[in-house]
Amino acid sequence: MNKKVFYLLYILISSIVNILFTALIIGSLFGICLVFLKFVFHAASFEAYGNALFGSFTIGLVLSFFLYSKITTKFVKKYSLDEKFGGSPKKTKDSSENTVAARKTVLPDSVKEEEEDEKWRK
Repeated sequence: MNKKVFYLLYILISSIVNILFTALIIGSLFGICLVFLKFVFHAASFEAYGNALFGSFTIGLVLSFFLYSKITTKFVKKYSLDEKFGGSPKKTKDSSENTVAARKTVLPDSVKEEEEDEKWRK
């Protein structure tokens, strides 16, 4: 399976899971609101239930976005899916030291400050 197919499959599956997760959270919040309105507050008007539905929907969307992004980030890190998407491979301690040494800039002698100082003193 190449990276493009894997990426499309991941997007498809994660979108379906996200929709189901959001619906579950909104439904749970609305169910809790219904129980409280019916048995605790004894609300008789439909306006209270409409407000509960609107509040549950709004809070559920925000909560599901936050939770799903946290869960997805941990899932990608745990199963190293970044490598399968074409991201950078995991860095080891030895390879990071080698790249620092390879990137070190060596200045020519004409640029060094010590020699410039000496030129101006003469």
